Amino acid sequence: KLEYVIESADLILTHHEELFDLITSSYPNYKSKIMFLYKGISLEKFNPFSSILQKKAGDLRKSLGIDGKFVVLFLARISWDKDPLTFVRAARILKEHKDIAFVMVGDGQLRKECLELKRRHGLDNLYIIGSRSDTEVWYAMADIFVALSPVENIWSTTLQEAFCMGVPSIVTSAGYTSKILDNMKDAILIPSNNPQALANAILLLKENKNLMKILSENSLRWRSKFDNRIIARELLKMYKNVLNNMKY
Repeated sequence: KLEYVIESADLILTHHEELFDLITSSYPNYKSKIMFLYKGISLEKFNPFSSILQKKAGDLRKSLGIDGKFVVLFLARISWDKDPLTFVRAARILKEHKDIAFVMVGDGQLRKECLELKRRHGLDNLYIIGSRSDTEVWYAMADIFVALSPVENIWSTTLQEAFCMGVPSIVTSAGYTSKILDNMKDAILIPSNNPQALANAILLLKENKNLMKILSENSLRWRSKFDNRIIARELLKMYKNVLNNMKY
């Protein structure tokens, strides 16, 4: 069925470098119709320079009682492929660091287990929020963002959004991640399923403001690559080329 779809399609579009390489290597005869284009992000919505957004983020911190703390954000599905349990276990390792707040935004089948671990270990530093639609405010509130998938992080929507917000990130080096991101430049890369490595990276960033600045500035350089206005125009060009080349 896959071969039939590949052969029949007029355009094959992917936003993922690994998938692009896999398809082009598996189906070299159809390479001319396999295109790469990033997913679009609204730079107007995910705008770290917005004073209104910063005000909302400040209010959110106060409402959660974490104003003045170093905030570590996990924003993803609470499921195995995003590895929320490593986040919870890192919160346990750093439990005595009262100035660090672990904020988990999302929902999924592992949420109950995360809540149980929070209760069992008395993790007052862990805030399990649930799903939210105002994700831009949570990025603006965070000091750092973590993407912990043991499968792949390039390009998850949340990582793209965090980069557009200029949030320094800690990312597991799963899949193509280490081929696209430079360690200690674009993000801190850590092994998968490793709470201690995550805890160490959090402490490193908390104590190293210069590294925080480097990661933030370099992540912001990706903003133009994810601009949904530019990507929409490129997508329309692709569609028009397909239509112009179709035989009726």
